[in-house]
Amino acid sequence: MKFQFNFKFAGATIILFLIEVGIATCQTHHIVRSYIGDVLVIILLFTFIRTFFKIASEKLVLWILIFAFVIEFLQLFQLAETFNIQSHVFRIIIGSVFDPWDLVAYVIGSIIILVMLKFFRRKQPN
Repeated sequence: MKFQFNFKFAGATIILFLIEVGIATCQTHHIVRSYIGDVLVIILLFTFIRTFFKIASEKLVLWILIFAFVIEFLQLFQLAETFNIQSHVFRIIIGSVFDPWDLVAYVIGSIIILVMLKFFRRKQPN
């Protein structure tokens, strides 16, 4: 892992972050807020890390997926309620309800990244 600022990933991160904020703060359909937002958050984490670090993409996708799964399974313990967390923003970040469909959304987000990586690598000249 090497520090290297990447403007393309920075731009993608900003756009994805604004979309996520829009999904979280606007009245959106349940499917958009619950599942499409979860797909996009995996891609957002990937682009954010790649903005600052040159790291093997496949390994990064795997670590992000593991991280997302850990956060989701921690929701089984209802940490937000256990620690009486009142911050709306923090409750959104850590979540409060375990949903196995979120795990599916995280896998879909990871697959989208891998497919896009394959597509963009194919487009690069040798």
